Amino acid sequence: MRLKQDGTVAAPETQRHKSMTFVNAVRYAVEQGMLDSDPIANINWRIAKTVKQVDPRVVANPAQVRSLLCAVSYVGSSGGPADGGRSGCSPACTTPGCGQRRRSR
Repeated sequence: MRLKQDGTVAAPETQRHKSMTFVNAVRYAVEQGMLDSDPIANINWRIAKTVKQVDPRVVANPAQVRSLLCAVSYVGSSGGPADGGRSGCSPACTTPGCGQRRRSR
């Protein structure tokens, strides 16, 4: 369960998922009477610890998030009565000039 098909070590979460699936399958077989007892009850599982660190290259920084929220708020909005007269900007947006765009009629 530790190795992938190409022989390299699987990620810790993959190992954890495989072991949980296997244990559940064995327990189900015991419940259904296909096995007399749980053959893996005394096995010691050693799964690598998962690193809970976020890669900063794949996460937007605060300025990018503000800009994205502002841009998304303009998509499909006319500022007219059909969309409730929204100003066109998210309340969370603090980008200079955002929400101050004038509508042309």
